Amino acid sequence: MPERIVVTGIGAVSALGLTADETFLALRQNLCGFKPISGFNTNKYPVHFAAEVNRDSWMSQQPKLLLKRLDASAMLALMASDEALQQTGILQAGIPTQRIGIFWASGNGGIQSLDAGWQKIQESGNPLAVGPFFQANVLADQAAARIAAQFGIQGPVITTVSACASGNASILTALAYLKMNLIDVAIAGGSEAAVSPSVLAGFCAMKALSTNDNARNAVIPFGNERKGFLPGEGAACLILERENQAEARNQKPLALVSGVSLLNEAGH
Repeated sequence: MPERIVVTGIGAVSALGLTADETFLALRQNLCGFKPISGFNTNKYPVHFAAEVNRDSWMSQQPKLLLKRLDASAMLALMASDEALQQTGILQAGIPTQRIGIFWASGNGGIQSLDAGWQKIQESGNPLAVGPFFQANVLADQAAARIAAQFGIQGPVITTVSACASGNASILTALAYLKMNLIDVAIAGGSEAAVSPSVLAGFCAMKALSTNDNARNAVIPFGNERKGFLPGEGAACLILERENQAEARNQKPLALVSGVSLLNEAGH
């Protein structure tokens, strides 16, 4: 019988909270995470709300040099993965770092860094105004690479990009590596920090976003009067491992991963 794969850690960062517990509590309390966009001027846009994450408290505790090297999506990735890893104690369990894999997802990657870099070029007229960290920060895999560097993980680092299903694809990839016995632990998740001028412009041009001026009623996905969605930021992380390994160190599983599949409609 194949070894069962379990979830032993979870981390989450959202506009409702900087941890999984804070986020779940806010959801149960029916709180709204949509607020006026603070990162840039939206006067010329038909949409003015988004679910932005307040990272100030986390950033105040980080070295300034590290923050210069991080896109917003990488910051969210570090926050969520740190919470999940702390919950499991996996880094203190003596598992070789080469047997720990990172399977991370992002649809837009370092889009905030890309927008900010382009703005610097436009304002200064100098193509080198973007700085030395620009190229690394805009890559799709920059969040996964930052997790590896932050926690000293030397196993496979793989980034999945498949639009809104990117995070699910990262879990599927992690499961495949575990089942093939290529790794012992998988850090699987995704982060998105796509509240940026270009992304907002793109979705507005598609007429995909809600233009309701009431933030709480702007997004009603299951309502008859639904008229679009709003952009947001966030990250989520799962620690996956074999059940017998978790039992050996008395780590209680949070969930069992019973199956997975990946398809597409090949339509548009």
